[in-house]
Amino acid sequence: MPRTTKRPSLDKGRLNYRIQKRTSVGMIRINSGTPDVSTYKAYLATLSHLDTIALAADASAEKAKNQLQWLKDGTITMETLHAQVNTGKAKDIASPIDLDPISNAFTWTARTEDVANRTRTDIDHRFKTLLDGHPSATVKDLPTLLVNYRRKCERERTFVSFRLMRAAVLSFLEHHYNGTAQHIRTEILSIKPFPRKIIKERKPSRKAPSMKVQDVMAMLPKFSKKYQGVIWSLFTTGLRPTEYSGSEGTTIVVHQTKIEVKGHTKTEESIRYIPNLGGFVQHRVHDRSLGQVIAKATDGKYQPRDFRRAYHTLLEDVGIPSYRQRHYTGHKADDVHGKYADNQVDPEDLKNDRTKLKAYIGNQNVNVGANEFFDFK
Repeated sequence: MPRTTKRPSLDKGRLNYRIQKRTSVGMIRINSGTPDVSTYKAYLATLSHLDTIALAADASAEKAKNQLQWLKDGTITMETLHAQVNTGKAKDIASPIDLDPISNAFTWTARTEDVANRTRTDIDHRFKTLLDGHPSATVKDLPTLLVNYRRKCERERTFVSFRLMRAAVLSFLEHHYNGTAQHIRTEILSIKPFPRKIIKERKPSRKAPSMKVQDVMAMLPKFSKKYQGVIWSLFTTGLRPTEYSGSEGTTIVVHQTKIEVKGHTKTEESIRYIPNLGGFVQHRVHDRSLGQVIAKATDGKYQPRDFRRAYHTLLEDVGIPSYRQRHYTGHKADDVHGKYADNQVDPEDLKNDRTKLKAYIGNQNVNVGANEFFDFK
């Protein structure tokens, strides 16, 4: 039997009966909001009725448990719950949290000071992906949206993306609602991530397409002026995408005949000089954005790293010795002879290689000085 008091108590200047009742979701301790004993007893009867339904093994049990949990969490009032149950509309009761727009996730990350900027940007990007095509979705739609996203990830074999999306959603529910959205969180937890065994499965290796000077020139008109410069710069330097973008702290200094790569790079060998073939510009582009732009313009045929491979091919076609190829691309030698030779790239070698490379490109009917595509700045 629930404990009752003989008279209402004073709470925040208002008389009301205090409800203390053990239910299937634990002890509920709330103010009834009424000083009337008959209304108070009616509230207790409503709770007993809902608890009986919650203990039944049928489809309505989960809904009744949710309603009791919302009452316990304080997301609905006893008055609202009682009115809905007694007018036969209990099945339509929704927590106020359910009706919140998911776009609140963006305001949550903006005011979370202890989250790093890169993490905040990543979470915002994930929620934009989740809301793609559903801009007005509310919190109650999160489980459905996540299930659909899981199916998409399964088709595309992007298993880690789903794990990160699920983690972002759970973090949002936990921190934005301070534990009062447990019913939604329970549904999200029931959507299981992919097993680690599947995540660790390697995708079939992608065969990189061949790329020559003519291929690069043919694709340049498909890009905006900014990205034309990016594409040509990647192709004529063999820079890693992260080196070019500077996302890892790499600094690039352009001289008249050479390009200096320094700062934080992948390895010590990555600090190097590269022949300047002309037309080099540097734009601060995000690695992910660069990949998306290239894939869209080439119908998914090329990726940013393909231009680095094309630079290797260019060096091979011109006949640059292997030890200087390693130096220009920032690779490490595997043998003692190679390690010794890597230190022998002098200014005269670099000058001669620059002349050969420019002559080779010129023989492909590409005039860096005259062609309109090379006015990138």
